[in-house]
Amino acid sequence: MNEETTNADLPELDAQSMREQILETEDRPIVPYPCPEWGLMLFIKTMDGYELAQQTNEMAAVREELRAGAADPDNVSDDAVRARFLVHVLCDRQGNRVFNDPADIIALNKKSSKVLIPLFHKAQEVNGMGRISEDMVKILGRAQNSASGSDSPEKTDDETS
Repeated sequence: MNEETTNADLPELDAQSMREQILETEDRPIVPYPCPEWGLMLFIKTMDGYELAQQTNEMAAVREELRAGAADPDNVSDDAVRARFLVHVLCDRQGNRVFNDPADIIALNKKSSKVLIPLFHKAQEVNGMGRISEDMVKILGRAQNSASGSDSPEKTDDETS
């Protein structure tokens, strides 16, 4: 909704008209993101409810693997959590996901953090997530430390800067 729109400007509809308006409205923009380090114009899509649930379920499964001591550290580091999120939202101009193979998470995690961190933050912004994913990084870091026997939580980039 445009910030200049006031409540008085919004129509009040009956339930059926409301349903139609909601379902017909295109509310998942694809946002261009220039990435000169990779020589590409990237695109970040807004996840739908199913994609958000899938990503959330993956994070919960990783957290459980950490608690059980069965997680691969290369797949649950802070950067891997970021990469795991990015594989869900990086797309072409038409909205087709760039990454579809589970191995892409580890491959993307090997890319420069100078690119991944700002890209992750932009993807959070596009998806209206803000601190939600950063909090997930902290939770996973604490779970990883408790699984490894460390008492001190790992700091995220936000905490160290």
